[in-house]
Amino acid sequence: MITHEMKVVKEICSDVAVIHASRIIEHGPVESVFIQPQSAIAKEFISTVFPNELPVDLLRELASHPNSEIIRIQFLGTRASDPIIADLMKECEVRANILYGSIDHLRSTLFGTLTLELQGNPEQLELAHNYLDKRGLNVEVIHNAV
Repeated sequence: MITHEMKVVKEICSDVAVIHASRIIEHGPVESVFIQPQSAIAKEFISTVFPNELPVDLLRELASHPNSEIIRIQFLGTRASDPIIADLMKECEVRANILYGSIDHLRSTLFGTLTLELQGNPEQLELAHNYLDKRGLNVEVIHNAV
């Protein structure tokens, strides 16, 4: 099936290929491509289904906060019900400000996105990244003011 309707892809497809200028840019299981898109065009397509951009004014304000970073966490399946943020704050002694979150489905699998501002010293923020990595979560740093 060939479509630009990423909503259809997320509901019924098991694999996807992103085609741009008559070339396959990336391909793989829907979950992999949706969670870790490698190309700008795939990111653009996926954002039509899972919008996650923050308002520019908010980003500007948060960028002035010292010892903070803005991260986007993406997760699949049962991770959606894990107390990740509560445990992150307790174990790593960081403050977490939830800026955006959503939970949806990729076929029958839960898919979630959470955008946070983490506040702490560099060591605490590194601990936070290690904590999230150990739990197998995809983490993207959007802005770092440390």
